[in-house]
Order: sequence, then structure tokens, then C-alpha cells
Amino acid sequence: MSRATRAISAAVGQAHSVLDLDTPAGRRAARNLSRLLNTADSSLSERLLSEAERYGGAEARFSGAALVSYQTQVRATLRYVEARLGGLTHTAALAAVEASTTHAAATLERLERAFRGVTTTPIRVSAAVMMDPSSGFGSSLLRSVQTSAHRYGSAMIEQFEAHMRAGMVTGLDQRQMVELLTGHGGPTGVVSMRARYAAGVVTVTHTEDIPEGLFRRYRWWAQRIVRTETARAYNAAQLETYRQMRRDFPDLQKKILATFDNRTAMDSVLVHGQVRDLDGYFQDGAGRVYQAPPARPNDRETVIPWRGSYTEEADTRSLSPVEVERAAARIRESRPVRVPRTRPRPATPARLSG
Repeated sequence: MSRATRAISAAVGQAHSVLDLDTPAGRRAARNLSRLLNTADSSLSERLLSEAERYGGAEARFSGAALVSYQTQVRATLRYVEARLGGLTHTAALAAVEASTTHAAATLERLERAFRGVTTTPIRVSAAVMMDPSSGFGSSLLRSVQTSAHRYGSAMIEQFEAHMRAGMVTGLDQRQMVELLTGHGGPTGVVSMRARYAAGVVTVTHTEDIPEGLFRRYRWWAQRIVRTETARAYNAAQLETYRQMRRDFPDLQKKILATFDNRTAMDSVLVHGQVRDLDGYFQDGAGRVYQAPPARPNDRETVIPWRGSYTEEADTRSLSPVEVERAAARIRESRPVRVPRTRPRPATPARLSG
């Protein structure tokens, strides 16, 4: 079996492994996956058209070939999912789409001959992660952070999620997804810039009149959303990979590691080094519980696979109480003194700590 054929088989196999058409929730998840794949297909078509207009013919580039690779896998998976939704069994669905998957594999083989390595680039986020409600891929952290939900509203958050889901599946990098959100513009008019949430109530403490859109005036707001949401999806993808590894390593667990620099917050210091079962929950220094980071905007922890037989390294071991206190002192010393503002915020406000 060629690498191209294996790539297509893997894309379709991921969908087969998670499709559950026997329950209402499973059918809803399958329909959502179908809609996402259709959106991804349309997005890739638009990008390929742009590529062809700029770099057609003999000047065709690797990036265009990579887009075709993504689209080939997306379309093969989409045909299989739609066949299953149409009532076919797994075997019948494979038979129904056999010709198209054979064509897809042939397309990837041609690309591989022209552009080395194209078929080794899989769909960025697997079907298993897209469909697993516990992964959180279908919704963003914006929904669960009350101040963010208040700032953007459910309709706008849904638009952001659609942009980012399609972008992650089709291989957009973070800069390109930031461009998508900046093009959207974000909330306009009087926008909540700072707020707090307590006792079930969001209290806005600072607003700004932004007729052109929050992301157009302050691009870093879009960057923060993209960084946080892509980290969330990719950590979820990693966690799904670890669950599959558990078949060969029944004792496999997960460990969370923080990034230590002058932007590290205390909640990250206290969660660093925790080890949990793959379906267990970490708890950070602010009391948040979650299976995989991020737990808040600009959260920068990562999760690694862990077994009891592994040797602790300098950057994986838990901090001692003395080291925790030293980190807390550094954080206190590095925090600027806040002065009440008597004039509008500058065009480039300080970033939140991570």
C-alpha cells in the first residue's frame, strides 16, 4: 500500500472510528462533522483559486500542492461520512466511495512525485477530535469565559468558531487565522475592554468606542483568541493520540508542564508537574479544573505523555515549596502598579500575562 493510499485510508478510518449513528447525539455530531468538512472544502477551493491565479502553470508551488493534499483528504472523509449519514453501513459506504478514494490516492501520488513530502502532511485535527464532545473542539473557550461571552455574544462567537475550525482542519497557520478574524473586525461600537465576573454577574469596568471593530484597532485581541483556541484544539488532539497509545501502554498517564518566563502567572506555576490519568482533571492555582489546557486566554501550558517508569528531568519535575515561593516573589515584583486612567487607552495596550 502506497503512502498516499495510507493517508486516505487513515483520514477515512478516523471518521469510521468515531461515527455513532445509533444515538441522536451521535447523529448530530456526524452532521456537524459533515458541515465542517464542507466548509473546509469550500475554504480550500477559494485558497486554491487564489494560488492558481498567482502561481499557475510551471510556477505552481509546494503550498498549492499541500492545499490539494488537504482537500483530497477532506473530500474523501466527507464522501464517507455523507454515505454513512445516508444509511449505508461501513462496508457499503467504503464500496460506494471506493472509486473516489482511489482517485484521491492517485492524486496524492502525483503530487508526491512533483513535491516531495506532500502526502506526509495529514489533516491538521483528526476526525476523532472534531467529533468528541469532551475535546471541546466544537466550541471555543470564549463560551466558558463569562467576560468573553459578554464581550462578543453567542452569534459572533459562533462565527469565530466556524473560521477557526475550518482553518485548523485545512492547515491555516496562526497568522492566517488572525487575518480571518481581523477581516471579520470583531465587536463594534462601545466595546467592553475590561470586566470582572462574580456571583453570576459580569461587571464592565472599562469600555471604548471602536466603530471600526476591536480586532482592526487592536490586532492583538485577535491574536490572543487564535493562540488560545489553536492551543486548545492541538492539546485535545494530543490527548486523543495518548488515548490511542493506551492500547499499547495501559499505564500511560498525562503530565502538564508550564512555560516559565517573565509572563508566567501564578496559576500556571501551581499546576506545573501535575500527573493525572488520561481522563482525569488538572487543577491550577486559580481553582480551575480541566483535562487539557488552556484554561484561560493566553494560557501556555502543554500536556505530555507520562509513565511511572519515566525519569524526571529538570523541566518536568514538580517545583519544591521554596521554588514556588521564589516564583511567586518574581511575579509580584514584575507586576506593574496600576494607575487609574484619566484618558483613553493607547493604541497598543499591554498584553495580558500568560
